[in-house]
Amino acid sequence: QATDNYAAAEAAIAECHSNFAAGDNFALSARLECYRGGFALAQGRLDDAVVLLRNGIAYGRGLGLPVLLSYQVDLIEAYVLSGRLLEAGAEYEDFHAKAALHHTRWTVLADARARSLVSTGEVSLTAFTAAIALWTPSDSRFDLGRTLMGYGDRLASLGRTREAREQHLAARVLFTQHGA
Repeated sequence: QATDNYAAAEAAIAECHSNFAAGDNFALSARLECYRGGFALAQGRLDDAVVLLRNGIAYGRGLGLPVLLSYQVDLIEAYVLSGRLLEAGAEYEDFHAKAALHHTRWTVLADARARSLVSTGEVSLTAFTAAIALWTPSDSRFDLGRTLMGYGDRLASLGRTREAREQHLAARVLFTQHGA
């Protein structure tokens, strides 16, 4: 997918699904759907992202896989970007409760980012500023870029275009540094 060879990607995905089904490996099936959903989100295919992420998370829900928490944040972002704010809020509440059970540095950062995404108006700007302030040099620069991108999007939606451009540029620099 990353090299735009969609035919080969779909063939590989079909083979994976076939192998996973033969071995009843629902955890791998769940992660594969979530990977696909994350990729759809990165490409801006929001409806596909929502379906794939929701399915992947549903597959893995009964398995209690903490790794799916990261995809739950992706689903929250997909809901927000597609204007499905009620669903984003409900997903955030579920994520927040689960993240509290798996308290790590990552869950603290992810929760702050997700809270920023579901907040509205000026409150969201304060939430984004607080989330960004949590990052340290040892934290994921890619996730910081995603937070800056969300902040820029929110600033733009509130008519603060100059500030939005600054945040988008900062996010782009981080993405470029990581080959994204």
